[in-house]
Amino acid sequence: MKGDFLLKTIVLFLFFIYTYAYAQWVDVDGVGQESAIIRGYNDGLSSSNPDLFLDYAGNPGIVWCEHSTDIGIVGICYLKWNGNAWVDAAGINQTGMVIFDSGFNPVLYLDNFNMPHIAWQNGYYGIYDIYYLYWNGSAWVDATGSGQANINISNNTGNSQNPTLAL
Repeated sequence: MKGDFLLKTIVLFLFFIYTYAYAQWVDVDGVGQESAIIRGYNDGLSSSNPDLFLDYAGNPGIVWCEHSTDIGIVGICYLKWNGNAWVDAAGINQTGMVIFDSGFNPVLYLDNFNMPHIAWQNGYYGIYDIYYLYWNGSAWVDATGSGQANINISNNTGNSQNPTLAL
């Protein structure tokens, strides 16, 4: 089960995250709804396929697909709540939220060090592969721990879809 739902229920709908506490809907910081919208892109783009995972402090990390009907899929995005704001994996701002420039059906898992691991489906015209990256503390890297040369983990001529992660 992803996260601790014993004392709270987390609802994710159109990238609004609220925690139901004391008979009132509030956003992730527990006060009001001012930090409910986490998407940082310009208008004209839409978001889909979110996946949420809570860190050890109960703060959410989220991965999603950002796309445009005009230009197609824009990218796989990741942000986390640092207790005050939605930030990228580096924890500074949202400039690094796009981790890959295409793909869909992303999934997220946080390891024992709260580092995000993300897998997604990528490809076109019925030939899909599964891609994987994780945050090593300074960069998004493939399973080797350096660079992104081995990002495509299925790398076949068939059709690989709907990844899952378990570490």
